[in-house]
Parts: sequence; C-alpha cells; structure tokens
Amino acid sequence: MLIYFKQAFNHMKKIISLTFLMATLLSHAQAPEGINYQAVVRDNLGTPIENSLVSLKIAIYQSSTSGLLVFEESFSPNTNSLWTGQFYYWTRET
Repeated sequence: MLIYFKQAFNHMKKIISLTFLMATLLSHAQAPEGINYQAVVRDNLGTPIENSLVSLKIAIYQSSTSGLLVFEESFSPNTNSLWTGQFYYWTRET
C-alpha cells in the first residue's frame, strides 16, 4: 500500500509540474501601454467647469516633489456635460 501512495504522489508531482509549465508558457502578461485619467474639473470657487477646454500638466519627479524632474507633459482635454475631463497618455514611444 505504501508503494501505491508513493507512485500516486510522484504522478501528482508530474501533473502539477506540467500544469505550472503550461501556465507559464501560455500566459502573456504585458504592461499597460498608457494611463487613463478622469477627473472632475473645478474652478477656484469649487464650481464644476462644463463643456470647456482646460489645461492639464503631468509631472513626474524622482523620490519627491522637490526631487529631479524626470518627465513633464501638457494636455488640453475638453470637459463634458458631466464636468469631467478625460485623456489617455501613451507610455510607449513609437
């Protein structure tokens, strides 16, 4: 009976190893190509800005906001009737 359990355990190890191998070969995880961003746009009094062209700047700093500026880009999205502005930033260079 002990021999049967050893054989069954060895068979199960082979099946599990093969399953992990297949999962590794078949999975194709990729990093996203861009960043989706949506926000409510408000004026200095807190009133939502509707159907307007707004300016938006993205800045990425190293370590902290007082660190080295690594990346900066400006956008001009339009707000809609729900007062939201949307843009999609491509992180890949073409």
